Amino acid sequence: MRPGVRRVGTRPLRDGRLEMPPDIEAPFAHQLRPGDAYAPLELCISPALNDQFLFALQDFRADCLGAPGRERALVHPALLLHVSARTRSPSFRLPAGIGSVFARDSVSFLAPAYIGERLQVNWIIRAVYERRGRMYQALETVVANEAGRPILRREAHSLFFARDGVALPLPAGATRMNAEPDAGLEAVDGETVPGRVFTMSLARILAFSGGAFDEPGWPQRNIHTCVDDAREAGLGNIIASGTQSQGLLLGLLIDTFGPRWHTSGELVLRFRKPVQIDDRVQPMLRRAGSEPVAGGVRQTVAAWCENRSGERVIDGSAACVLRGDGAPRR
Repeated sequence: MRPGVRRVGTRPLRDGRLEMPPDIEAPFAHQLRPGDAYAPLELCISPALNDQFLFALQDFRADCLGAPGRERALVHPALLLHVSARTRSPSFRLPAGIGSVFARDSVSFLAPAYIGERLQVNWIIRAVYERRGRMYQALETVVANEAGRPILRREAHSLFFARDGVALPLPAGATRMNAEPDAGLEAVDGETVPGRVFTMSLARILAFSGGAFDEPGWPQRNIHTCVDDAREAGLGNIIASGTQSQGLLLGLLIDTFGPRWHTSGELVLRFRKPVQIDDRVQPMLRRAGSEPVAGGVRQTVAAWCENRSGERVIDGSAACVLRGDGAPRR
């Protein structure tokens, strides 16, 4: 970590919200260099916040709500993705006129998270690079439970852009990347598994991206909740978070692979196209193959979400290690 960029202590609030000490001002996100870290986050997911995300995704699954005979309810995996996004760090900030969106994401689910369990999120920048005249940041993220065990690892690549179209200056240590890395399986001929059609209503976008319902000043202002902020970042209107489409896909993956997804699920995605208010989104899987591995069979699928026009808004691949013959539940 270079001088001047340090991990900053935070004070926890309800539902895992934190605030920066008033005398600390972190560098802007687009100024950070490889090896720098965003301030870590410590939080507990409350039942109310988890239920809010179930509403946002229309995914009221029993193991997340809590069912008779279960001691603890699971945190929905999409909420884990939400709290591990770099924007949740207390030190993340961008100046007016500069925006940032997800470009690619690679996530490994290692263990389930439970409501009320203390979690810690750590971020470190592994690379800053330029591709086609645009600036990207590759960020390694680890979410650990209260025992210190990693339960989620991800490498997220984010695009930074200026509202006026001017190229952003690259920080020291940046590199150039000419080709886009492969995100997965586009041309496979296996069985297609469609998910349910979801309408990305404004109410559900706000529930997903606006912070906890009982937070003062709800919803939080950002490009997913505030037209002015979206236009300030160079967007025409509010767009849904790409993580919300990821959440819809995660629901289909859990339905397909069952509880093993929480301990061995892998998801690699590209973010192709923003989703607008009231657009319809449908997750889809296509069987791609399987191979024996230690502990079972690794099943691979092509995975994507498409809008009402049939355009893919996110796409890539997913895999999960299943016991026995590897047959998915669906």
